[in-house]
Amino acid sequence: MSTTCHSDGKCIMKHGRITREQRKSDTRSRLIAASRTVFIEKGIAAASLDNIARAAGYTRGAFYANFVSKRDLLIELLRQDHDRMLAGLEAVVANGAPEESASRVLAYCANLLSSRDCFPIWVEAMVLSIRDDEIRAVLDALWVELLDAFGRCMRHARECVGTTLPATTDATLFGLLILCSGSRLAHTNDYKSVDDDMTEVLLNTLSTRVFSCRGGCVDVEAQRTNS
Repeated sequence: MSTTCHSDGKCIMKHGRITREQRKSDTRSRLIAASRTVFIEKGIAAASLDNIARAAGYTRGAFYANFVSKRDLLIELLRQDHDRMLAGLEAVVANGAPEESASRVLAYCANLLSSRDCFPIWVEAMVLSIRDDEIRAVLDALWVELLDAFGRCMRHARECVGTTLPATTDATLFGLLILCSGSRLAHTNDYKSVDDDMTEVLLNTLSTRVFSCRGGCVDVEAQRTNS
C-alpha cells in the first residue's frame, strides 16, 4: 500500500505492491505536503529541514535523497500550487454557460488569493526573491504563465459572446491580479480596513469599464460558495 500526498496537504491511500520509483515519489510528495504545513506555521526562513522531515515522518537523509536544499523544495511547492491555480482557472472557463465565462473568471481570480492559505508562502517567497536570483527567475516565469492563462481565458470568454478585448487588456489583467494580491495582503494585516465587499466593488468598477460586464462582473460570495 502506498500513500500519495499533494502539496495542498491531501493524501490518498493506494493499495497494491509499490515499486522503488513509486516509493520515492511517495516520499517526495509527503515532503512537499509537509513543507507546505511547516512553511505556513513557521515561515520559510524559520523552518528547518529537520522540521520538514519530521512532519513528513522521515529523516534528514530522506530529505536530501529527494531535494538539494530547502530552496529546491520551496520552488517545487510553488510550482505545484501554481499548476493547481491554472487548472482551476481552465475549469472555470470550461464549466457553465459561455456568456457567463467572463464573470466566472473574474470571480475566480477575486476569490483565488483570499481563499488560499498558501498565500503567506508566496509573499515570503517574493521577499526572498529580492536577493535570490533563482527564486526570482522562477517567480517571474510563473507570473508570466499566470498572466498568459488569465488573458487567454478572458479572450475566450469574450469571444463566446461576440466581443473582443481592448488593446490595453494585458495591462488591465495585470492590474486586476495585483489588486487581488494587494487585497489579500491587506486582509492578512488588517481585516477591519479591507473586506470582500470593497474588493468586489473595485473589481466590478474595473471589469465593467474594460470587459463590458454590464451590471458588474464579479460575485465573490457566489464563487466562494461554488469553490
